[in-house]
Amino acid sequence: AALKPLQGDEKYVFTERDIAGILYFDLKMSDSATHVLETTIAQFGNVYKKPVAECKMMLGDILLAQGESIEAIFKYMEVERAFNGTPLGDEAKFMKAKVAYFTLDFPWALSQFEVLKSSTTKLISNDALQMALLISDNSTEDTLFQGLSYYAKADLYQFRNMPDSAIATLNLLLAVFPEHAIKAEAMLLQANLYYK
Repeated sequence: AALKPLQGDEKYVFTERDIAGILYFDLKMSDSATHVLETTIAQFGNVYKKPVAECKMMLGDILLAQGESIEAIFKYMEVERAFNGTPLGDEAKFMKAKVAYFTLDFPWALSQFEVLKSSTTKLISNDALQMALLISDNSTEDTLFQGLSYYAKADLYQFRNMPDSAIATLNLLLAVFPEHAIKAEAMLLQANLYYK
């Protein structure tokens, strides 16, 4: 149930974005969440550029969580182009790299994270550095990315708010590759999932 927009109030757009996030990630109502975002983007796309871009980012996140990685990339690309060189543009670029990571294209994801390490946004820069280290540290000995592939799948399950599947994937990783370099990261992610 969408709120009635106030004339000239961009807070409405942010509210719709937050409602869509709750509908999808907390209530598992994907159709309703997508409808809220698409309606808001169509209605206010020419009025409130930044809030609408944030709605596109949320829609990209939902599409990614649903396994529609190509459509998610298109949403992130729209935001990246419109806000190139800004924190929001860097966030969109970071999420494009995360899609590559989630879809197991580690070399391309690593190259994108390496570029983003110099981002002016400290949060994006730190996150990019962390992701770059995760990939590079765990692909030196494992050039086929086997352990990292399991870890990325578990991380995607966590992103999709499917903690049981993430934990099962991490259990499999630890059973199949008990001496892999990624063992510490896998155990930490598993502990965080159990804690939640």
